Amino acid sequence: MMGVAIEQDEQAAVDILEFTDDKHKDMTLLRLNTFRKNNQLCDVALEIGAHEIRAHKAVLASVSKYLFDLFTLEEETNVSHYKLNGFDYNHFVKLVDYAYTANLTVPEDEVKGLYKTAMQLKMKRAAEGCSDFLGDRLNAQNCLGIRAFANIHADTKLTHKTNEYIQNNVEAVMNSQDIKKLPRVCIELIGVDNETDQNYGSNDRQICKLVVDWTQRSLLDAVSLDMLTDHVNVLYMTSDFTLRDCVDCDDEDLNGADIITDYKKLKTKRQGNTPNKQGTGKRRLSPGSASQIKHVMGVEPKDKEVSEEKEFTVVATQKISDKTLMCIAMLEDNLTVISIHLRANSDRSGANSPVLGTPRDGSIEKQTSLTPLAPMSSPRCSVGVCVYNGHLVAVGGYDRGECLATVEQYDIQANIWSPLKSMKNPRGRFDVGLLDNKLFAIGGSNGHSELRSAEMYDFGSAAWEPIADLSLEKSSAGVGVLNGQVYCVGGWDGINAIKECEVYSLDTNTWLQMAPMNHARSQTGLCPLNGLLYAVGGCNAWTCHNSVEVYDSESNEWTLVPPMKTNRRGAGVAVFKGQLYVIGGHDGSQSLSSVEIFDPNTQTWRFGPDMVSCRANVGCAVMGNRLFAVGGFSGKAFLDQMEYLHESGQEWCSYLPKEGSDSNGLNGHTSHSPRDIEVMKGNISVVNGSSKHKNGPDLLANGNASVTNGDTPAANGDEAVTNGVH
Repeated sequence: MMGVAIEQDEQAAVDILEFTDDKHKDMTLLRLNTFRKNNQLCDVALEIGAHEIRAHKAVLASVSKYLFDLFTLEEETNVSHYKLNGFDYNHFVKLVDYAYTANLTVPEDEVKGLYKTAMQLKMKRAAEGCSDFLGDRLNAQNCLGIRAFANIHADTKLTHKTNEYIQNNVEAVMNSQDIKKLPRVCIELIGVDNETDQNYGSNDRQICKLVVDWTQRSLLDAVSLDMLTDHVNVLYMTSDFTLRDCVDCDDEDLNGADIITDYKKLKTKRQGNTPNKQGTGKRRLSPGSASQIKHVMGVEPKDKEVSEEKEFTVVATQKISDKTLMCIAMLEDNLTVISIHLRANSDRSGANSPVLGTPRDGSIEKQTSLTPLAPMSSPRCSVGVCVYNGHLVAVGGYDRGECLATVEQYDIQANIWSPLKSMKNPRGRFDVGLLDNKLFAIGGSNGHSELRSAEMYDFGSAAWEPIADLSLEKSSAGVGVLNGQVYCVGGWDGINAIKECEVYSLDTNTWLQMAPMNHARSQTGLCPLNGLLYAVGGCNAWTCHNSVEVYDSESNEWTLVPPMKTNRRGAGVAVFKGQLYVIGGHDGSQSLSSVEIFDPNTQTWRFGPDMVSCRANVGCAVMGNRLFAVGGFSGKAFLDQMEYLHESGQEWCSYLPKEGSDSNGLNGHTSHSPRDIEVMKGNISVVNGSSKHKNGPDLLANGNASVTNGDTPAANGDEAVTNGVH
């Protein structure tokens, strides 16, 4: 017994070794990595494209669930060579390095690609590191691309962080370049009244959510996102605060709101021209439309293996005015901009009965109806546009491949287009100028070749007559009128963009050479302002310009001024409220809806309100105190429609002014007293009915003469002239 006790005491006295090697894990990984690089003890070869990576199954499987599942498949347990498709080798090898070193070192522009590969390999920790990196570097220029990227990979953490950033910085995001690449859904919302304000007035997001819910129902009903972006959608809010398309409302339920029937007719006509619009039971997107936008923003379309459930959410909202909301939303996994214009409804007589009441004072609704502006007789792109005697005049242009000789004028009071005498030659890709009651159509294309000819329309005799030929054949030239002469600058000679310029004298019927521009410009916008000619944007072959240069006729010199923020060709240009407005155009990759405004006093550019539609090669003119955009190409269709910028300068409208709202100046005259008017373009002032020219002799008599210097529309007169770019 004593021997047993001694043995127990000896065991109790033994110390226990507890040793932790702090360097073991690092040394083990280091040695395994050395083995890999020396191709020692490797038991797997991964073939990625033309490359082969040798490694150890256990190491890769420990960090990648994808590879663990691959290596442990019963039929794959003895396989030592795998060919993997759909992976980027450079990113894959960096993640293999990470598996052995626990370190990732990549430049910022490769993080998205690395993240995608980490998600494919189901390497959660590496993917989280990439996600955190992207989330910490959000800015107004990259946040939309990152938001779309997060959606593609179902990254809820990055999605939430990006949503929060966009909402907190929505104004800057709305002015970013990426926002202009997104599809845009335009909504006119009827039925917003005091009751609505009480429920939703303090929550713009809730109104946007109702619109997103409506788009979700529409997209699930065999409608494509492209169809929603093609035109303005007129919705009404029922008494139970749900939204319905006005086209679904029975005529007898409209309670006298006849103006909605115009929208119904227009939409029915559009649907009738849309092939296979029903019966498929599947959602459709035009080839390349939504996915193309994702590629432009650096985002790959969602992998087919990802859940088929689509995202319909409000990302951010911005209140532009009391009646206008802007929303960035996810619609069927596509980042989309939604513009919502609210229209009042003073009475409700039923859940399905929209009744238009009296709009609030001071709102654009007070001056507009729901009757769309009448379309032209045919779509017109690269069309000549001017204003004469209170009417918009559209000349030539082309519809798809056909150049047009037809001419028509628009009467805003009757909301109709009526034909004028056709030109002697079809002309597209050209421009017009107005001088001494005569309309000049210069150069262009007949659809087969560039034109050297020019012709003149006399409004008095209603006849076209040829004038002297240009010095060479050219299309897409800028045309403007200044100091009693017609200028034709730049253009396309059939092979190259040109910088040569010439000027036409009506007195001698001759074209004379003048100083060339600093840059060759095809599809440039030309517009007079303060006694100077501004040549805006354009392109040299396929390179679009953002540069602007100014011509001084006294010195016969072109001088560069500050460039635009966006490269543009085929933009419309006009002087509106004493400043130079540049609308739409094409940036080399897509048609634009954006607007830029140049202040000649500060020599600075700023963005204005976007148009309802994207318009390249758009006609542009000022009538009264409205800036009109006519025709053009949306990127998907040639347009027969127009829209105008409201006098407030805050939003564009494509609806007819309400009857009796002559104060808006759409009849070609303004309601202001002559003593209060300073004519647009800043060169002529009308004081007590007489005129004085700031840069030269009197050109107006009693406020009613035509503007012979072409610098401005006459404020109280019968003519207004503004040249577009086509």
